[in-house]
Amino acid sequence: MTTQEAKEEKPLYLGHRERLRKRFLKDDGFSMDDYEILELLLTYAIPRRDVKPLAKQLLAAYQHDLGAVLHADPKMLAEKFKIGEMPVALFKLVNTCAARMASACFSDRKTIILSNLDSVVEFCRHKMAYLDVEEFRVFYLDQQYHYIGEELLSRGTINRTHVYSREFFRHAIDAKAMNVILCHNHPNGDCKPSEEDKVLTKNLCEELTAVDISIVDHLIVTRNDYFSFSLTGLIPNSKVQEQMKIEKRKKMLAK
Repeated sequence: MTTQEAKEEKPLYLGHRERLRKRFLKDDGFSMDDYEILELLLTYAIPRRDVKPLAKQLLAAYQHDLGAVLHADPKMLAEKFKIGEMPVALFKLVNTCAARMASACFSDRKTIILSNLDSVVEFCRHKMAYLDVEEFRVFYLDQQYHYIGEELLSRGTINRTHVYSREFFRHAIDAKAMNVILCHNHPNGDCKPSEEDKVLTKNLCEELTAVDISIVDHLIVTRNDYFSFSLTGLIPNSKVQEQMKIEKRKKMLAK
C-alpha cells in the first residue's frame, strides 16, 4: 500500500478528534458545547468509531443535562445505547474525581465545617442529586464543628425516605457527635421542603437537644439547587446564621 493510499484510508474522525483535543486544551473547553465535551470524553473509551452522533443522542435522551448522562444507569446505557464497560467506567471515574474534590473539606480534621458549607452542599449534590430515589445522610461534627464522619441513614422511594429517630440517636452518640448536618435529595427536582420534611426536622431538633446534640443544618439537594433549613430560619438559633454574619463582616472589613 502506498503512503497516499494509507492517507486516503485513514478514518476522517481521527483528525476531528485531534482538533477537539486542541480546542479543549486551548481554553479548557470553555468555547465547546456540551455535546463536544461529551464527544471528547467518549473518544478515550471508544477508539474506533465516530462518537459525535452518540454524544448528541445521549444528551437529547437526558434533557441536555451532561451531569445526568454521566450519572446514567449503566444497565440503561448498555441496553438502549449499546454502551460497553469502558465508557461506563470512564463516566464513573469522572464522577468519583468530582466527588473527591468536593469532599476536600472533610480530609483535614482541623477544618471548621461551618466555614465550608458550600463544599458540603456540592459534595451532597455529587453523591445524591442524580439518584432516582431519596437518600438521607448525616454528617457528624464535634463540639468545634470539625468533621468526624458521615453515614447513609436510609434509602427510600422516589419521593420518600424514612428516618427512625432512635436509630439515628444511637449512631450519633456512638460517633461522639455534638453537632450534625442532615441532608437528603429530592429526585423530582424541587428542593422545597415538604410538610413531612419540616415536621421531621422540628422533631429531631427537639429530641436531639435532650441528648445535647445540635442540628446545624438540614439540606435538601437537587440537580440544580438546594434548600437550607438554617438559612431560611426553619432551624432557630442556628450557628449557620451566626457564621454567615461573621463571614459577611470579614468581607466588609477586607474592602
